[in-house]
Amino acid sequence: MNKVEQIKKLAAKPHILIGTPGRIVDHLANTKGFRLLSIKHIVYDEADKLLSTEFETEMNRIMDEVTHEDATAKRSYLFSATMTNKVEKLKRACLKDPVKVSVENDESNPNNDNDSKKYKQADSLTQRYIFIPSNEKDQSLLYTLKEHFSNKSVIIFTSTCVCTAKIAYMLR
Repeated sequence: MNKVEQIKKLAAKPHILIGTPGRIVDHLANTKGFRLLSIKHIVYDEADKLLSTEFETEMNRIMDEVTHEDATAKRSYLFSATMTNKVEKLKRACLKDPVKVSVENDESNPNNDNDSKKYKQADSLTQRYIFIPSNEKDQSLLYTLKEHFSNKSVIIFTSTCVCTAKIAYMLR
């Protein structure tokens, strides 16, 4: 969406805002009336990547805005596939009474040493890879979901927003 369209949408005070750190900071600096003070929930997806030096300045600006002393009560959510030192530091510095929710192996199992646990998938998780011709992907996905996962939760990773929308439409 181009910036002018975004400004129009922001003026309507949306309930949900999704954006890259750079674009959000750009709106904070240049869009009249745009503030993050009234935000009740903020989600940092891919938190480990957002905390890289590439995004550090923008993330600091956003965090300064949402943790401003006049801000209303809010909840912050950090999502990350990997718990890096930077994510851990951010959790300690910015979150009050943080709760960690994770899918992990059974810690009570004495056979799980720390190194293997770090990279081993949880016992309750099943991963499947299916290599098929690209012109058969949609049909194969529908068949696989119907035949093998009809009563189970499934996460489907896609490469683009357009692909995500297409799959969502198809599955409806």
